[in-house]
Amino acid sequence: MIKTLKELKRGKGRRVMMGTYDIFIGGSLQKTYKILEVANPFDNEVFAETYLGHQTDLEEAISKAQWAENVMKGLSSFERFEILRHIANTLM
Repeated sequence: MIKTLKELKRGKGRRVMMGTYDIFIGGSLQKTYKILEVANPFDNEVFAETYLGHQTDLEEAISKAQWAENVMKGLSSFERFEILRHIANTLM
């Protein structure tokens, strides 16, 4: 049986709620009106929340990704390497 987030927050579930996570759309973290509960596939217990994007969110993400692709094409391989290294160091 899937535990609701309210039950987990009240301590009725076995697992700790990890949190609510915004979605990354077109270069920024955003919230939408529709919440998606994320469940463990092995026991179906909800452990986090995120948001579902709408068609317009998808179109915005694709448009900005295509723009970024065109920008990246103009960079040297060393410049792309430096960008990726900076991202990797930020994540660590």
